[in-house]
Amino acid sequence: TNEEILHALDPTAQIYLLQGALEIERNNTRNARRFLDSAIATEFNVQNSSKYQFLSAQCSLLNANYPESIAQFERALKSGKLSQSD
Repeated sequence: TNEEILHALDPTAQIYLLQGALEIERNNTRNARRFLDSAIATEFNVQNSSKYQFLSAQCSLLNANYPESIAQFERALKSGKLSQSD
């Protein structure tokens, strides 16, 4: 499976973020959140990145957790490092 291949590659936090983004596109927030948590487990400081905050905000938005989503979008924007590719 894709997950077995991912683990065999010794994934980085960025790969987990990419997997999380794919799950968000599929509206599968449970798996997306799991990949975001794996990104933190791999590289703890990734949670401070604009990309992580943006993806986490999207998960919160899809789960109708609007206050958390707004706060996370604001953190992503305030970092000043959010690019169009994020």
